[in-house]
Amino acid sequence: MLGLGKAYNETKECVMLAWIALFVLFGIYSWAVRSKLTSLTHQIAQEEVGILSVLKEQFSLVGDLPGFVTRASADLNEILSLRNSAGSGNMLQMLDKEKRIQTAMGNLNAQGLFKTKDPDYLALMDQLEQNRRNLKKAIESYNDLVKEYDGTITTFPASLLARGFTYKPLISSGESSKN
Repeated sequence: MLGLGKAYNETKECVMLAWIALFVLFGIYSWAVRSKLTSLTHQIAQEEVGILSVLKEQFSLVGDLPGFVTRASADLNEILSLRNSAGSGNMLQMLDKEKRIQTAMGNLNAQGLFKTKDPDYLALMDQLEQNRRNLKKAIESYNDLVKEYDGTITTFPASLLARGFTYKPLISSGESSKN
């Protein structure tokens, strides 16, 4: 009978050690997931700063357009109005203003109101196009990070650790470069 008690105590100790090991492993896993979420959150914030930087440069370049327009128009007035209000609003609102500026520029171009032979105009259009490509890349990178973050928070324990922080992808990359 004494042997049975000893075996019981050893089994009890093994079970206790197994539980302790399980909790330690869960703690390590939770720490790793938390680190990944923190890293992704930081990367997303960096991408947001990059997008805002490209947008500010784009709005600055758009300020040079009036010198290349042959006559005033409602589209030019809209471009200037959007550019002047570009500093206000969040990133989504700024992206919307950029899209509206691109539409108005397309209208001006379709009406033949730009001095398209001017070398400075061509240089400005090259800069604007390069910025659009940079914006498209930044949005794609942001969206990839958001998808990875969203995929991570659907798993346990990340769903508990995320504490309600969610991000939404921005406009599709195709929409960002419409002209």
